[in-house]
Amino acid sequence: GLQKNPGQHTVEDALEKGLYEAGCISEANFGFLQKIQWARAARTDKGVHALGNCVSLRLLAKVGDSPDAVNTINAHMPDDIRVFECVKVTKSFNAKNQAWGRRYEYLMPTYAFRE
Repeated sequence: GLQKNPGQHTVEDALEKGLYEAGCISEANFGFLQKIQWARAARTDKGVHALGNCVSLRLLAKVGDSPDAVNTINAHMPDDIRVFECVKVTKSFNAKNQAWGRRYEYLMPTYAFRE
């Protein structure tokens, strides 16, 4: 799943760690997502996969404002998780509350319908 869950490896854990290692989150704020106003546009449950998602948070300016921010962050991310874009937004922006839509596709293996 995406959302942090104690004792489980999650996308959110990896993203927070990668952002911290890239210098985007201070040591004082690491582990405290509410301090950096972390918000996700959507969640995924355990065993469910997402092609993409949007997260809003307050980054340290030295990296967040850099034109090379995406490459800097991705250098600290696992190979199976990528940041595609880093965009400066207004202080009031919240990925969850201001998402204008979500799209879900459900895939079922055909063998599930066989007798």
